[in-house]
Amino acid sequence: MALERDGRANNLDELFSDLTPREWEVAALISQGLTNEEIARQLTLTPGTVANHVAHILSKTGARSRVQVAVRLVRRNGNRTAHEVLELLTRLQTLGPTDTRGALQHATEVLAAFFGADACDAFVYDAAGESLVALASSQTPLAERQRALDLHHLPLSHGGRLAWVFEQQQAFRDGSVEDDAFELVGIRHDLGVRSTLAVPFAVSAERRGVLVIRSLAPDHFGEPDLELLRFVAYWLTVVAQQHSANGTVRAAET
Repeated sequence: MALERDGRANNLDELFSDLTPREWEVAALISQGLTNEEIARQLTLTPGTVANHVAHILSKTGARSRVQVAVRLVRRNGNRTAHEVLELLTRLQTLGPTDTRGALQHATEVLAAFFGADACDAFVYDAAGESLVALASSQTPLAERQRALDLHHLPLSHGGRLAWVFEQQQAFRDGSVEDDAFELVGIRHDLGVRSTLAVPFAVSAERRGVLVIRSLAPDHFGEPDLELLRFVAYWLTVVAQQHSANGTVRAAET
């Protein structure tokens, strides 16, 4: 997919400069993976009005699809190239026959490598235990230590940032985790995590969880990384749902 064949695409600030404030709002929500109906509810608009805004955004930016809008906006706000973002999405989607757990395991490995992180986990809510359980984790030393410390199973009653992200359905970024008194002691001290990115995601309409990426280095992630991960969470939802028909995996089986 060539995003920059026309000369205008070389200047991303110029591409987005013609957007109205409302179109900017819609574009930002597109980059988070929201549908027209979801954007309409969030901005108190009709789906038809949102569709018109989307059409204007595509026309003004020269994008051919919503994914291209998201990729260009992520690139404009950060240091990721369009090629890098598209390569990430392609790697997430490139997966042989598997189940939901396999799709999420593949994603954690890809994301940990892409963000240069020490661990990536896909936590899914287990209603029976009222907890978040790591259904998939990157095969990295930090993720292995997390499991050894039993930090792959987090009761919501214990609090912590992942519980907050899940309950509030809001994204979170922190580059000085050691100073966050709201975070679990096991994460701050026992694991020694210094930087965190966490976003809510949905495996299906009924199964929701949190996608989290961690680093032992302070200030490892920037705001553009969080924006990208929010969009990736939507993309991952699509990929996971494509494979969910192959088999159902319960969080309690981890």
